[in-house]
Amino acid sequence: MGLMERTVLLTTDKQYATLYGQITLTCSVDMDGANDVNFKRGSSKLFQLGSCDIFECQTVNTTKYRILKNTQTKKFDLVNLTINDFRETDSDNYHCEVVNNGDSGSIFLTYTVELSSLALEPSTDPISVIENLNQPFMCVTSVSRPEAVVKWYLDDEQLTSGIVTVTSQDSTTSTLVYTPEQQHQGRKISCWGNGPSVPTCTYEGSVVPSLIKVREGLEVRLNCSSDGNPTPTFSWSHPGESPQSPLVLSNVRRTHSGVFNMTASSYIVPSYQHTVNSSNSVITTVEIHQIIRAAALDQQISQRVA
Repeated sequence: MGLMERTVLLTTDKQYATLYGQITLTCSVDMDGANDVNFKRGSSKLFQLGSCDIFECQTVNTTKYRILKNTQTKKFDLVNLTINDFRETDSDNYHCEVVNNGDSGSIFLTYTVELSSLALEPSTDPISVIENLNQPFMCVTSVSRPEAVVKWYLDDEQLTSGIVTVTSQDSTTSTLVYTPEQQHQGRKISCWGNGPSVPTCTYEGSVVPSLIKVREGLEVRLNCSSDGNPTPTFSWSHPGESPQSPLVLSNVRRTHSGVFNMTASSYIVPSYQHTVNSSNSVITTVEIHQIIRAAALDQQISQRVA
């Protein structure tokens, strides 16, 4: 029997860390049996962050790092390292090393950077062009992580052809080759950074249905997510009084019955440099049912008998 191939894979729960937030690395050790694992960071010089053996896990800083080991899987071990309060200085190469045989997995971690501006070339406004003669336009974004998605518009009409986009050192350059037509006289070409996607919302662990039925006095809590750069914020509108905390109603009333609209918004700067609020929404209908009190029901039955 030949030697079994041993593999170590290091992954994260998100592409980039949020500054002052958490990010979790998962080290998957593809080999039978319990394995001692070390977590380290650095490039030429490695610094120990923590370790796990068959008995326990420990870290060099219990406030900054937390390690948990899951050995319930049949074929491989999973060891999680959570980094708390992620800062700019935490950007580095991170490593998971199996002590038994020296196998290791590595990954580079850094933090999100929100898109702040775009620059359009040529910047002349208005610009003179010749009918049917190709005119290149270039849109360059500020540093952005994740990388910005650039869209081109002729007034409100999105352009989808003649576009080449390249990202280097976290800055995106999108080039549009545009063929002017006489009917386009006086129209505006602009480039936009990506706004929020349509939000995905869940209620009690499942995707929000078109109709939610809730008893009066209970809680309605929605969890929503949306991709976008800058990071979207969430709001909602609904019948009845507004809550202090968005997406949570702790004591629903019949006056809250109706259409709930959840909106993801990002303030972005198009190429003409006027900040705009870009948004996407999803809706659901909430139906509030009144609770029938037992005493009142007994009284109604007594009256009918009498």
